[in-house]
Formats: sequence, structure tokens, C-alpha cells
Amino acid sequence: MWMFYKMITAISFSNVSKKFLTGKKYYPSLRDWIGTFFSTEFFKGKKSIYALENISFKVSKGESIGLIGSNGAGKSTILKLISKVTIPTSGEIKVNGSVAGLLELGAGFHPELTGRENIWFNATILGMKRNEIEQKIDKIIDFSELGKFIESPVKHYSSGMYARLGFSIAVHVEPDILLVDEVLSVGDEQFRKKSIEKIQKLAKTGKITLVFVSHSMPYLQKLCDRLILIERGKIITEGKSNKIISLYRERSKKSKIVS
Repeated sequence: MWMFYKMITAISFSNVSKKFLTGKKYYPSLRDWIGTFFSTEFFKGKKSIYALENISFKVSKGESIGLIGSNGAGKSTILKLISKVTIPTSGEIKVNGSVAGLLELGAGFHPELTGRENIWFNATILGMKRNEIEQKIDKIIDFSELGKFIESPVKHYSSGMYARLGFSIAVHVEPDILLVDEVLSVGDEQFRKKSIEKIQKLAKTGKITLVFVSHSMPYLQKLCDRLILIERGKIITEGKSNKIISLYRERSKKSKIVS
């Protein structure tokens, strides 16, 4: 069964680029944007930068991969493209299966809704049916360890509480593809440890595809079969975790010496 999974491509990036416009002048509404987009005034004082430039890679179904690189390398942009939070400027992306994950704190939460209401809201958006949510909501709350706060509006939650609730929802939805960003760096050590163990357990089943972004080398080694090293929006290389971590450390040292 594992070999069968490995033959199926879960994620495919083909010559993908993502370009952003930078500059001081911004238009606050859609109406303004439509009215000015095709005018030269809109682009005055702006320049384009590449968050990602012509990258290609594939992830097999059931594989656990990590994205490694310095801040601003383009790792989080890749996750946003996989989850369709944003779209590529050019190139083709294919995603085979349902996607859930933690991209940033509070993403998808309504601040005025309680923790329980946000579980229903998020789980529904992620494709769970009513009876599935009813069966799992107690497990989600228990895992998050937010029992006494679950009826409070999430606008009163700390960053750690947001992370607990968001992570608990994501892993209990049981998606085909699980995306995890650095959001697990917040909160207490005990919950981080429990979360990593949960991800590891899910990954070992081979039923989910994991894409993990972290600056924690021990976590990357523990969870990922393969790492992709990214610098300034470009893929430098990919391979076994130990090899890529060593290369990343070497390049980081050289970069500091040069700077």
C-alpha cells in the first residue's frame, strides 16, 4: 500500500513564480483598484519583487517534506499557493486531495465567535459534515486544552491559545494534505511536544501528505523524509534531511561571514 501511495503525486509545482508589487501608494478599496489598475499612476513608485522564481518540485502522496531556508526565502508563500490562499503569477500547480493546515495565527477565525463556534465554522469550511464534527468536537476541545475558555470569544485568546485551537482543528479534520508553518513555535513546550507527536503519528500512517515549515532542526529531522532548501525564492537543492540541514548551516555561516 505504501508503494502505491508513493506512485501518486499529491503536489506538483511546474515553473511557478509569484511576484508582488511593492511601493508606498496603495488603494484601499476594490473600486479604487479597478479604476486605477490599468493606469500608469497605479504603478508609479512601485517595483516588482519575486517571492518565488521559476520553482519546480513534486511531493508524493504520503510523503513528509520540509521547507528550509532563512526568513523571506519563500517557504510560507509555497504553503499559501498550495492552499490557494494566493495564486501564482506564472507556472502550474496541481494539488491532489483536500488541504488543511496552520499558515498563520488566527487565519479563518472570526474574533466575535467563541472557540466552539469557530470549531464548527472552520471544520465546515474544511469539508467536514455535521455528524463528523459532532463526533470529533470533544476530541478537538480536549486536545486543545482550552476547555474552560472554549465558550469565550477568540478575540480574547492569546497567540498560544490561537495556535492550540487552530492546530487541533487541522489535525482532527484528517486532510489528505497537512500544511504546518512556524505557528507551532508559539505556546508552551508541553503542547508543542504533544503537537509534534500527533503530526508524527499521522505521518507514519502514510495516509496524509505533510508539508512542514520550521527553523527547528530537530523537528525537521524527526518529521520529514526529505527537505527542500530555498533561498531568495529559488530552490537550491533537495534531499535527505541530515544532508540538507548540514548544507543549510554551512551556507548560513558563509552568508554571515560575507555580510
